[in-house]
Amino acid sequence: MTTPNDPNQPPGYGQPASGDPAGGYGAPGYGAPAGGVPAPMGGMPELAGWGIRVGGALLDMLVLIGVLAGAIILGLLLGAASDVLGAIVITLGIIGGVIFAFWNACWRLGKTGQSLGKKWVGISVRRESDGSVLGAGGGFARYFIHYFSDGLCFLGYLWPLWDEKKQTWTDKIQSTVVVKV
Repeated sequence: MTTPNDPNQPPGYGQPASGDPAGGYGAPGYGAPAGGVPAPMGGMPELAGWGIRVGGALLDMLVLIGVLAGAIILGLLLGAASDVLGAIVITLGIIGGVIFAFWNACWRLGKTGQSLGKKWVGISVRRESDGSVLGAGGGFARYFIHYFSDGLCFLGYLWPLWDEKKQTWTDKIQSTVVVKV
């Protein structure tokens, strides 16, 4: 049997050392999460403002529009030679665009905290509790929650303008924050 301050016991167990508010279990608040976003001294990383979040979303949309427009233009050009070939290219381009959108907004965002647009503007989606990424399932859920919760008169997308934690309704539902990296 061990005592609370037994030197043979691993550190961090038992009663907290005097003056240790965390009880030996780590610092309170955000530390350096497993996802690799280090917190500045004193807590949570700086929250991303509304403008930079909109910039990341616009870049994501521009990439997707570029993929779709390129497929349609190529399909129309090839359609001059063969309507069937043009239709196939356009259809494959649309399917590719949908796959790209899910990869970028669900898989990539869930696994890394960043879609391409978010990466380019230097922001990341993190769990508010521990700073970890959402995972692919969380990214997939976020994609659909945005359309059902934030799309109502776009009020959910505007919410970060006056919210203390700069959260959309989706962020509030999923307990996430968007931080600068």
